Amino acid sequence: PSGVAVCTASIAALCKQQKCEAPNIDDPKVKAYLNKMKSCPYTRDGEQPQVPAADAPLIRLECFYPLEVANKFCDKLVRDIKKWKRTHLQTMDVNSDNIPSSFQSLILSQRCSLLFSVVDELYLRLCEQISFFSYCKLKSQPPRREKWQAKIQDGVVSLKTAATECKVRFCEAVSIFVGKKSKRKALRNRLRSLLNSRKIEHAGCVRHDEAQGCSTGSWRTYKALEKVEELAQIIQENEDVFREVDERNSSKAMAGEDGESVVMEYFLNECNVPRDLFWTECDLKRLNAEADKRGDPLPFARTPDFLFKQVVNINGRCVRWVDSKNTLILQNLTIPPQVAKFRQQINAYVDSFGPGLVIWHACFFQRAGDLYDQPHSVFELSIPKAKYAVIAAGHAMKVGHGVTDADPDVRAVLAFAELKLAVAGGCGGGSMTCGSGGTTGVCKCSTKECVCKCGAKTD
Repeated sequence: PSGVAVCTASIAALCKQQKCEAPNIDDPKVKAYLNKMKSCPYTRDGEQPQVPAADAPLIRLECFYPLEVANKFCDKLVRDIKKWKRTHLQTMDVNSDNIPSSFQSLILSQRCSLLFSVVDELYLRLCEQISFFSYCKLKSQPPRREKWQAKIQDGVVSLKTAATECKVRFCEAVSIFVGKKSKRKALRNRLRSLLNSRKIEHAGCVRHDEAQGCSTGSWRTYKALEKVEELAQIIQENEDVFREVDERNSSKAMAGEDGESVVMEYFLNECNVPRDLFWTECDLKRLNAEADKRGDPLPFARTPDFLFKQVVNINGRCVRWVDSKNTLILQNLTIPPQVAKFRQQINAYVDSFGPGLVIWHACFFQRAGDLYDQPHSVFELSIPKAKYAVIAAGHAMKVGHGVTDADPDVRAVLAFAELKLAVAGGCGGGSMTCGSGGTTGVCKCSTKECVCKCGAKTD
C-alpha cells in the first residue's frame, strides 16, 4: 500500500519490531508473493525507506490512501493532452471555467478512474501552461508589451480584452500590464479622472445643442456619450478582473488552510497525537521571529506544515515532517516554475529534517517521484475527501460513460465504497438498526454505534 518494493530485510525488521515470527523466505508461496509485488507498477527500484525504530511514536492514518496514478498513465496522459492542445489551441479561452466536452472525453479515454475526479484540475493546469508560455513571450517582446500597457493606461482596451488577445490568464495580465496593488490604485485614479473629463465634454456638447435648438442631439454629442459609455465599460471590466484575481488567490489560500486543518484534526482527534509532539508552520515561524528578536540564528530555515519533534512511525514509514499540497504536479503539464518550486521545497525538507510525508488534496502522480533527490525518504498519501471524490467520480463515469467493473482501477475505487459509504444499506449487508430505533438505511443518531444486519458496526 505504501508503494515501495518489498524486500526481505524490511520484512525481517518489521517482524522483529512487531514481535512476530518472520516468514520463511524459501517458502514457494512467499517467493510467489514477493515476485508479484516486484512486478507491481507502483514498485520503485533503488534504496528503500528505513524501518521505523521500535520505540518511535506510532500514528495510524487509516483514512488516508495512496491514490497514486502510475507512470504508464502519467506518460499517456501528457502525450494525449499535447495532441489535444495542438488541435484546440486557437479556440481555447484560458480564463474560462467551462471545460470543453472533448477534453472531458479525452480524460475518460485514459481508463484510469483516479483521473476522473481531477478533470477540472487537469484543464486548469493546461490553461496555466498556455498562459505561462504566452506570458514569457510578452516578457521577451518589450515593444509589444509596452503597446498593450499604453492602451490599458489610456483606457483604449480593458485588462480582460488584453488578456484574451494575448492568451494569458487574468493574474498574469494584472502582473505584467499593471503590477502590484499600488499600481492598481494608480490605474483606477487615472481612468476615473479620464472618465470625468469625458463626462464634462459630453455635458458641454449637450449645452451647445440646447443653445442651437437641436432637440435630438448632434453627432458630436452622440460620439461624446459613446466615449463615456466605452470607458465606463472598460473600468467595470478592469474591476471584474481585479476582483476575480483576488477571489482566486483567496480561495487558493483557504484550500491550503483547509488541508492543513484536516490533517491537524486527524492528528489530534482521530490519532490522539499529543499536541506537544509536533510544531505547526505557525509555531515554527513564531519561534523564528522570537529568535530573530533576540538576535539569535533562526532555528528553522524551512517551515513545513507540521514538524515532529522526533521521528515518528506513520503507517510503517519514518516521518519527521508533513506538508499538504493543494495542487497537481506532473512534468510537461504543470508549469516549470511551479514544478521547480515544489522540487526545491521537498528536497530542502528532506535535507534539513530527514524523511517526511506529502499529503495531497487529490490523487497524485507517480511521475512526481522523479523530482525527489531521495525518493525513498518521501512518503505520499491523499486526504480522505480525495478518496470520496474518486469514488463519486468512479460511480458517475461507470454509470454515464460506459466504464464497467472490468476496469481494475474502477474495481479498486468501488472497493473503498463498500467500507466507507454507508449511505444506503450500512456496510453493504442490508439495512441497519440505528440508535434512534429506525431501520431506514440511514443513521440519524450521534452515537456511532449502529449495527448492520450482517453484525458489523458502522457510523
